[in-house]
Order: sequence, then C-alpha cells, then structure tokens
Amino acid sequence: STFGCFFCYRDVTMTLNRLIKMTTPLALVLMSSALQASTVEEFYKLFRSGHYPKALEALQTLPAEKNKLGIKNYLEGLSYSRLQEYDKAILSFEAAIKDNNDSIDLYYEYGQALYAANEFKKSRTAFMMSAQKQFNRSASLYYVAHISQILEDYSVAREYYTRVIKEKTSDTKMKQIAQFQLSET
Repeated sequence: STFGCFFCYRDVTMTLNRLIKMTTPLALVLMSSALQASTVEEFYKLFRSGHYPKALEALQTLPAEKNKLGIKNYLEGLSYSRLQEYDKAILSFEAAIKDNNDSIDLYYEYGQALYAANEFKKSRTAFMMSAQKQFNRSASLYYVAHISQILEDYSVAREYYTRVIKEKTSDTKMKQIAQFQLSET
C-alpha cells in the first residue's frame, strides 16, 4: 500500500541518519578491537560521505584473520545495502550472522536488504529478531505486520499491527498507519 511504501522509505532514511549519528570512528574501533584504526577511520570517512564503493575498497585492506566477529562482513553489508546491491548485502549480512556479529542493528539491516530483494519470509524473520533485540522495535514490528499482509498471512498481520499500536516507542504517525492497515486486513 501507499502507506507501507512511504513508511519504508522514511524508515530507511531515519535508520541511515541514526547510524551516522551513532557511529563515530571511536565507536567503530570499540565495536571490534580487531580492526586496524586506519582501516576503520578510512571506512567511516568514506561511508559517511556516501562514497560506498571506496568504503568497500578500504575494507579490502583488512586481513582476513583480523575479521573478528564478522565486523568486516557487517560493514560490507551496510555499504552494499546503501549501493542498493541487495544480493551482495544479504550475503555479507549472512556471513556476519554466521560469525556471531553482535551489532545492534544487524538483523534490522539484514531485514531491509531481504525486503528490498523481495525475500519476504526471510525478511519477516529478520525483523522479528530485530524487534526481539529491541532495535528500532516499533519499525521492526511494523515490518513484520506489513510483510505478513503482503504474504496474505492476515492473522499475523493483525497481531503485529496491534503490537505497533500498543508499542510505547511508536510515534503517532506510525500508530495511525498501523491502525489504517489493521482496518484493511
């Protein structure tokens, strides 16, 4: 629906802005002491300025043995996602998950890439994990509901739209959209 598409675009923009505000060179260093500071600083500088291909190149200088907890895969996934190369982003996020990456937004970003690639069942599962991990909970719950509606799983859609409405972190607009979508299911 029109509301769902608007929400998805708004949500992607908000997530990117939040990531940029939350992520500083120091924060990236702290995420994994295995990354060399120069690699992190160079990646962050390029990522923040929107030079995603060059940010990916900067990550290539990181030796494989330094890729603890899949941090390189996670950062690659973010970059590929911003480049709208969702198949590559999905592979990178899956590798990060396999390597036990603990980035708070991993499942949310993974869900976004899966959604963009029309892999709705996997995307719904990723957003469920994101909500469970308390990252962008109201948006994650909304995605579960919206995707369930796309999949014609109306009982799950109604359940999750209701959760969005009851969620303390949901803003008024999100609650209104969820209420409208709930009336459509």
